[in-house]
Amino acid sequence: MSRLSGVFRDRNRPLLVTFVVGGDPTPEISVRIAVALADAGADILELGMPFSDPTGDGPVIERADTRALRAGMTPVRLLSLVREVRRRTTVPIVLLCYYNNLFRYGLEGFCRDAAAAGVDGLLCVDLPVEQGGALRSACRKAGIDRILVAAPSTSDRRLARIGRESEGFVYAVSTMGVTGVRDHVPVTIGPLLERLHRVTGLPVAVGFGVGTPEQARAVAGLGADGVIVGSALVGLIETHLADERVMLDALGARVRAIRRALEGLPPGGSGNAKREEETVLTGTEVVRETVHLDETQSPVEGEGRFVAGRDGQPDARRTAIPESGDRLPEQGPAVPHPAPVLAYPQAEDPPDGGV
Repeated sequence: MSRLSGVFRDRNRPLLVTFVVGGDPTPEISVRIAVALADAGADILELGMPFSDPTGDGPVIERADTRALRAGMTPVRLLSLVREVRRRTTVPIVLLCYYNNLFRYGLEGFCRDAAAAGVDGLLCVDLPVEQGGALRSACRKAGIDRILVAAPSTSDRRLARIGRESEGFVYAVSTMGVTGVRDHVPVTIGPLLERLHRVTGLPVAVGFGVGTPEQARAVAGLGADGVIVGSALVGLIETHLADERVMLDALGARVRAIRRALEGLPPGGSGNAKREEETVLTGTEVVRETVHLDETQSPVEGEGRFVAGRDGQPDARRTAIPESGDRLPEQGPAVPHPAPVLAYPQAEDPPDGGV
């Protein structure tokens, strides 16, 4: 049993997953941030691999990626950072990344090195499940859980496949759009959780827009097995860049407050969520969001970026459309793929590069 599966199995309440960008604001401080989050009560640490084109992230995390890249972060240095965090805590570690970096590194090599560093799970946010076979195999060979993403717009057929192929847990995106702090809990969460629990026995953790104790408790009350808090924590890092001690204290206080809010709740998947549109949950407004979908749009994860071409391979056209079905759009003649976005220098660090 993986470390992720074990922590969900042994839970007596919904779990708290904390996200920060690896290397933000510097590699050394980032290690201390991760350890502080674990010490404050985070059940799972999610570390973002800095990337120059984080299409699923809002401005707060975009700026964190930029700070980390300017501080010299690379995939190899991120794994060195993970190794140091793992030396100081046994909390499960999940890496969030974009496919470009994995492709350049090499899928099997990255998964092997990540596992050796202490990574427990991998979430590649812009690789649709239909094109994920090679990464899935690499993760299984290395003993890493491959975590998949589901969105409110995901079709039932694709949701069932995500439920079958995900490992560790399923990452449920609360709403359409990118990451960021929001002032409400969307009404779409409850139905998505209900659909997911019908097709998979895996735990489901909800992210995107969960930042306060009230929001975390509201989402957990809808049946989530875990809540993922990211932009709110990254925003605290940005606010306190000038004073590391104040930064760590603020992060610890937020994590402890959210952790307290989850105490006493059932561990998730209870199926007793209330879904009335007008319901107000623990002081957090539940707002209906209407998304108009075009049935000809391509199947992509959440707000997906890499669209499946007719040959079944990722098509690197940039898109910003939500997934709404399983049909591909009519396409004209093939267009040459643009050059990949290079987030890191061409000359990679040696495998033993330190933080």
